[in-house]
Amino acid sequence: MLEVGGLEVRYGGITAVREVSLQVEEGEVVALLGPNGAGKSSTLGAIMGLVRPTCGQIRFRGADISRLHTEQIVRMGIALTPEGRRILTQLTVRENLTLAAAGRRRRGDVQADLETILDRFPIVRERLDSPAGTLSGGQAQQLAIARSLMSAPQLLLLDEPTLGLAPLIVDLIFDTIAELRNNGLTVLVVEQNAMRALEIADRAYVMRTGSIVAAGTSDELGGGAGLASAYLGKSASA
Repeated sequence: MLEVGGLEVRYGGITAVREVSLQVEEGEVVALLGPNGAGKSSTLGAIMGLVRPTCGQIRFRGADISRLHTEQIVRMGIALTPEGRRILTQLTVRENLTLAAAGRRRRGDVQADLETILDRFPIVRERLDSPAGTLSGGQAQQLAIARSLMSAPQLLLLDEPTLGLAPLIVDLIFDTIAELRNNGLTVLVVEQNAMRALEIADRAYVMRTGSIVAAGTSDELGGGAGLASAYLGKSASA
C-alpha cells in the first residue's frame, strides 16, 4: 500500500531523515520505533505532505505522492493523528469530527461512520457537545483518533498516540489499534513504548539519527535486547 524509497528530509542545513526506505502492506500494523530525534515524525510529515522531501519517492497504491499537497493526500485515503493531538480546542467535539469529514470522497456514509466511531469511543459520544478544550489528555487523544477516522482513511498514521497517557488509556489505545487492523484498516504507528508496539505490530522499523538501522518482526529484531542494541547504535540484523 505504501512504499517509501530513499527518503531525505532537511531543515535548512540539518538532515533529519536520510535514505529511509520502508513499506507497509495492506492490512498491516507497522511500527516505526526509535529514540527522540531519530526522524520518525519527520518521516510521517513527509508522507502527509507537511514537509517537502529533499529527495526520494513516496508511493501510495502505486501513485507517486511525493509532491502532492496534504489536502490531496487526505483525499487519496491517508490520515494522520499528530503528536500532541492538535484538536481545535475552541470548537466542540462534534464540530471537530464534522470538519474532519469535509475532505472525504464518500460523502453519503458520514453519519453511519460517525455512529460507528462514537460506538468505538464512548467518552467522545458522551462529550459530543462539549468544547474540545475541556477534555482530559486521554479523552483528547481518543477524539484525535476519532477525527482521523472521520476522513475514512485507508491508511492511518499515528504519531506517538500513547505519549503522556495513563496506563488504562494506553491499554485502550493499543487495543483500538489492534481492533482497527482486525477490521481491515492499515496502520503505520510511531511509538515510544516499543515493546508494547511490537505486541500489536506485524513488523517494525527502528530509526536512529535519521536512518533505518533495523527492521523485521519482533522475533527478527531480537526482542528487547535487539531493540536496545539498535537504539544504542549497534545495528540489529533484519
